Amino acid sequence: MDVTLKIKTLIISCILTIGTLSYIQFYLVKNTYMITRDKYYTEIKLAVKSVSGKPTVDSLNQESLAYMLQMADLYVHNQLDKEIFFKELKKKYKKTDNYIEGEKNTSQLLRNLQYNEQYDEILISLNGHTDTLLSALDKPFVYIGPSVRTIPRVSKLPLDSYSSVMTKQTQDSDGNGLTTNLQLTVKRSQYIDVSNWEWEIFKRMAGILILAIALIITVILLFYLIFRALIRQKKIADMKADFANNITHELKTPLSSMGLILKTLKMKEILADQGKLTELFGMIERQHAKIQRTVDSVLESSMYAEITPELEVYNIKEYLINYTKNLDFVSSRLEVNIEEKDCSVLLNPGLIEKALNNLIDNAVKYTEIGTEIRLKAYLEGRNYCIDITDKGSGIDAQYIRYIFDKFYRIPEKNEHTIKGLGLGLYLSKHAIELMKGKLLVRNNQGSGCTFTIILPLYYH
Repeated sequence: MDVTLKIKTLIISCILTIGTLSYIQFYLVKNTYMITRDKYYTEIKLAVKSVSGKPTVDSLNQESLAYMLQMADLYVHNQLDKEIFFKELKKKYKKTDNYIEGEKNTSQLLRNLQYNEQYDEILISLNGHTDTLLSALDKPFVYIGPSVRTIPRVSKLPLDSYSSVMTKQTQDSDGNGLTTNLQLTVKRSQYIDVSNWEWEIFKRMAGILILAIALIITVILLFYLIFRALIRQKKIADMKADFANNITHELKTPLSSMGLILKTLKMKEILADQGKLTELFGMIERQHAKIQRTVDSVLESSMYAEITPELEVYNIKEYLINYTKNLDFVSSRLEVNIEEKDCSVLLNPGLIEKALNNLIDNAVKYTEIGTEIRLKAYLEGRNYCIDITDKGSGIDAQYIRYIFDKFYRIPEKNEHTIKGLGLGLYLSKHAIELMKGKLLVRNNQGSGCTFTIILPLYYH
């Protein structure tokens, strides 16, 4: 199976695994939430029952109901109207309200909750006639706790409902002296405001939520690290394969040339011609130098991390002027623009020359014959900058982040028509960093790219 297909398959499997794990975690958290909520509601109901079910409260309620029955007798005899009936009833329950509020504040669970008792229906029956003081369709009459309007319906937790029937003998309202039974039917209910229940349940479930989220994040992080390691390993494997191919080509060409030269040297007519011998030995020397440069580059790349170069103070302007004077191009033209200002920097001549040579050599390699290459040096703040600009095809954005990696070569440029081991930019970057500088690259508008060496100024 292709490596890319394997990675895609693994990615899909990981996504499905994370999705399944997330669903399971959601299901477990949801069930835990429902159990915690029901437990919380049960605790509230038990706490309210322990308060409202106390003998003192029962006694006060019975006293209030008896008072309501007396007022009902006055109401049927037209001695008070409905408005006064409820007003007096509210006053009567004031004592009960204060007592329950005091007891509620002693409970940690109920302290910040609003407790509410109300009448939902009040019926008075006399001589077969029923008078509805309060209908189930009307707004309930709250006699303990805040008004029902202050508690949203979605936040009202029903506790208990009661239905009471009380009777009393009273004089017939017709004035005939007969005694009849007055019947009072009331329906009551209890509620409590649980508008903060979500926060309370969240506090109780905080540990589980944190663990569930942490588990999912951990799994995602592990998958990310695995993928990063796989991609890195694939990249290293590709770079090794490219390096093997490149170095094989780099060594095979001069070795093949040297083999042909050695065969030629065995010919008698060549041995007899001193001029030919000198030419052939010169060719061997050049091929040997190529092999030596290739081997030196590989050895140098493995030693850079261990060296600590000696840095000296240089007038960078004078150094660059002398350096560019010795440059000789056959296929390209070099335009030099060095700012006329003396600046001192800490340099290692070997390292800076190596970096400049590599960057200029790359610019020549990747531009057409006769194309102009520019070297610009200038002061910028507390740094001295050296730009090397070519007019080649530039570097695709997806590859820019990798071009300074060891042995890396851009795929579409990784052809033997453009020789190299992928070490030039790597060595250049490390050389600049050993001098406390930076090496940056950017694509230019139109074509080509610019490599910028940034060196910190030296102040006496």
